[in-house]
Amino acid sequence: MYDAVNKKWLKVVKVPKKPQPYSWEAYQAFSGLVTVAQDKSTSMVNIDIEFYSPILAKQWLTWLVKDINEYMREQDKVETKASIDYLTNQLANIKIASMEMVFYQLIEEQTKKHDVNYG
Repeated sequence: MYDAVNKKWLKVVKVPKKPQPYSWEAYQAFSGLVTVAQDKSTSMVNIDIEFYSPILAKQWLTWLVKDINEYMREQDKVETKASIDYLTNQLANIKIASMEMVFYQLIEEQTKKHDVNYG
């Protein structure tokens, strides 16, 4: 699709289209190289990328795993904060002292989880 020597796209198209692939075309081509499977017994997710260049496939896989891990960390932060906010709001409505202690303990656990994972 791309001539690296002459630095031009080889795809033949009619005007007004451009030979450079659109994002959707790039996505389709890339997703054809990727296989994702989950091992039901361990819940581990396996991601494979098959490409003629193992070096490039490894780089893509490294980027993909990094992005997924970052996304999951962000989701965990959001969920932890939402949990703390919910418990704090519920605490304002608690009238029984013993229930107040339970909510303070839950908030403390969520805060520790957040601090351990995100500093």
